[in-house]
Amino acid sequence: MDTIEEKLEDVGNDNQLIKSPKTFDEQMKIIKEKGFIIDDEESCIEFLKQANYYRVSAYFLPFRKRDGKYFSDINFQRIKRIYEFDSRLRGVLFNCIEKIELYLRTQLAYYSGHNHGALGYMNADIYNEKHNDEKI
Repeated sequence: MDTIEEKLEDVGNDNQLIKSPKTFDEQMKIIKEKGFIIDDEESCIEFLKQANYYRVSAYFLPFRKRDGKYFSDINFQRIKRIYEFDSRLRGVLFNCIEKIELYLRTQLAYYSGHNHGALGYMNADIYNEKHNDEKI
């Protein structure tokens, strides 16, 4: 059985970049090196502790130029606000989707139960011929 070191060596041979884990301070330093302004380092680290650097780094992309460098003078608070807006928007959308899903499931269950009986959903004859109930 391969050891972790051997597995990592194999991955490295595939020309993949393996990055070592970074502390929250190191992550904050990387953000600064990209050119983002951090007014409150403690707040930044607390945010990274709950949001995950890899996930947050996706929010840097709109501020990256074609040459791979980032626009200067972008405050990290701006990234944080966009992230938080995105999180709230996702919550609203999931809430709406959940209501739609529940409504549709209720309508299907009601229709099936009243037209085909309590166990009617188990009868393959009520489904479209294109439905392949043995395909699992």
